[in-house]
Amino acid sequence: MGKLKRSKMFPTQSHPSFFMGTRHITMVVLNDEVVIAQYGQWDGYPDGQGETISKFIREKYDYAKFVNGLKKIKPLTEEIISDLHTQAQIFRNDGYLNTDEAKRLYAIVPELNRDTGAEILEMIQDGKVKYHDNAKDFIDDTLFCEWAYILYLDTEELEVYGNDLGTTQKPKYKTDNPFLYRFKFSELTKESMSMLADWCNSGNIDLGLFKILL
Repeated sequence: MGKLKRSKMFPTQSHPSFFMGTRHITMVVLNDEVVIAQYGQWDGYPDGQGETISKFIREKYDYAKFVNGLKKIKPLTEEIISDLHTQAQIFRNDGYLNTDEAKRLYAIVPELNRDTGAEILEMIQDGKVKYHDNAKDFIDDTLFCEWAYILYLDTEELEVYGNDLGTTQKPKYKTDNPFLYRFKFSELTKESMSMLADWCNSGNIDLGLFKILL
């Protein structure tokens, strides 16, 4: 069971064991404001959630549709949480959910499930996100936030945080989480995130060569 608190991630049911428990956050910046900050529990590596983000940008991202989806989202409040509990037939008030209660809740609001991760992006664009609990402060938790991905819609850039391998690029976002690399949306390929993961694992991929191969 997990504890349910305002401004904390909702508890969740069990997850398939083939995913790694690697905490991460997917953030979206629009007009210099963090409009989305989605906590995720699983597979936060570049070749996991990073590739989910890269594939969305390469194959599905549409600025107008995405911004329209953002306009439909309401911030999570205590009143909304109470209403969601009623819909999910959750009547306890001890701050916890069991597995069955979590399943009922996330059937109504999958966007609040920590299992959703970077899939939140496609859900937003499809207009399927009703509520959002902005967790932007999690990126500064350098102990538990292992990876972070920030999409800048105005400049069409994607920044990756979680490792420091000496890139000469300067991060745009102010955080103590180590900055790894910044892509232009147009630079992303099917190989970008796997190459980034290999770079992190080996630490010896030439930055110039990496840039060329993008």
